[in-house]
Amino acid sequence: MKGYCTAADVRNALAPLDQQDDAGTAARLADQQINDGIEEAEGVVDNYISTRYSVTIVQVSVVLDPNFPNTLTTINVASAPIRFITRDIAAYLLALTSSKGRNMTEDDPVRLRYGVALGLLVNIRDGRADLDETVFPPVSEASDVEVVNLYEPAMFSPADVGLWPGGYSPQVNIPYRSW
Repeated sequence: MKGYCTAADVRNALAPLDQQDDAGTAARLADQQINDGIEEAEGVVDNYISTRYSVTIVQVSVVLDPNFPNTLTTINVASAPIRFITRDIAAYLLALTSSKGRNMTEDDPVRLRYGVALGLLVNIRDGRADLDETVFPPVSEASDVEVVNLYEPAMFSPADVGLWPGGYSPQVNIPYRSW
């Protein structure tokens, strides 16, 4: 897992803090399942933006426990908007897992967030939207690629396949007394 977002980010997107243990939401899933959803979402994000940008992980200070709002904790995550796009995709994937195949309604907030996140990724991939290059360094151009041929001499000559300067030589291909 690269750490684009945290399990707490995903749980907060799935349910309010006071309803995360409710059996009706994916927020109740174990950390291992949440982290698996995040890893899958990171793969989706990378698939869309890796041709244009590199994602760097930064340190941010957040309040992890709402009972202690003055206590800040430093975590490592991707900068916005990648952090929140990853969160919304992971929340959608986990909601699908948690619902066990039941359909989501068209106005389900998790589904709506997923649609917005995917739309942003498509716009970034297609160049209709850009990320801050000071935070997300652009990927180097293909002109930086160099092909090196390590074998210098010719591998085969015309004589190897029975071709001579005068043309085709049937004696080369027909063994003696083969008729």
